[in-house]
Amino acid sequence: MKSMLSVLSGLVIGTSLILGFASCYSWRKAAGSTGEETRGALPPKPLVSKQDTVEVEVLPPARSDTSHMVTMKPAESVIETWKFTVQIGAFESRENAERLQKLAEEQLQKPVQLAVEGSLYKLTVGEFTTKEEAYSYRALLQKQYGSQYSDAWVVPSKK
Repeated sequence: MKSMLSVLSGLVIGTSLILGFASCYSWRKAAGSTGEETRGALPPKPLVSKQDTVEVEVLPPARSDTSHMVTMKPAESVIETWKFTVQIGAFESRENAERLQKLAEEQLQKPVQLAVEGSLYKLTVGEFTTKEEAYSYRALLQKQYGSQYSDAWVVPSKK
């Protein structure tokens, strides 16, 4: 890395010297000088344009229809698709999950969903639009059925 930097800096310095020499030579040559009478004199200033505007041609759109365009939805509409549910159990054994599912559906008179996530069989009940509704239902379960649903918790559910 160090040798590469030194090579690059050598190239930059060498290029600067060559360009500097070339500009002095061309200035003296243009003045018809041999170099003797211009010794110590400064080369003429380069021509600099003070105009900083550029003309641009504005083209019409390639298509008049907008069917090819993608419409982005605001984040709120994406968040609205999330619901909340109460998870009443998670089991490694499918048989245990199905047994509690049947018991809970009889007790609660509501459908209980069984979902497989990794190596777990998770049971959830209810679908609520807000966390508060889900927490209220969880509190009701714990009040009515005591220790049977003491480990129930609210989880987000995309449906």
